[in-house]
Amino acid sequence: LKTTDEKRHIDCGMCGYKTCKNMATAIAYSYTKKENCIHYMNDEMRHRLYTDTVANCPNKEAFIEKVSSVITQNPDKIYRLYCGDINKYKVINELFGSDIGDAVLRTISQKLSEVLDGNGWYARITSGQFAFFIEETIDNIQKINNLKSFDCTSLGINYPITMRFGYYS
Repeated sequence: LKTTDEKRHIDCGMCGYKTCKNMATAIAYSYTKKENCIHYMNDEMRHRLYTDTVANCPNKEAFIEKVSSVITQNPDKIYRLYCGDINKYKVINELFGSDIGDAVLRTISQKLSEVLDGNGWYARITSGQFAFFIEETIDNIQKINNLKSFDCTSLGINYPITMRFGYYS
């Protein structure tokens, strides 16, 4: 399948070898198996499938899969599904540029991760929209209610970034 010079020189290094030639040599001399690279690539593709690379967090597909699994495994528990939209996210992108807009997404993602602290699941759904899912307890509800704004002064935005949330219990 490597019919061009470009295709013959991929050398992505994802299999653990510096070059494809080194990997092919190892396979030819039975030092390793081709499956090692294939398994790594399966893991890498799964990661890419379930990760929002812009916000550095789980994406919609990962969120749906995880939430469905949790609900199925714990039908007796009550959960809350929150959906939130960054206020004036389009304006942030227009005023500060998409690089700063992406950094805002990463900041919000990091803050959601800290607030949920392993007690819930979250994901970026689209553009400036996030969803998160937690068990309906007083402590969890209080954590979310205390989430008023996101500090992005380190990005050069001198006003708090806020989100509108709605939830379904």
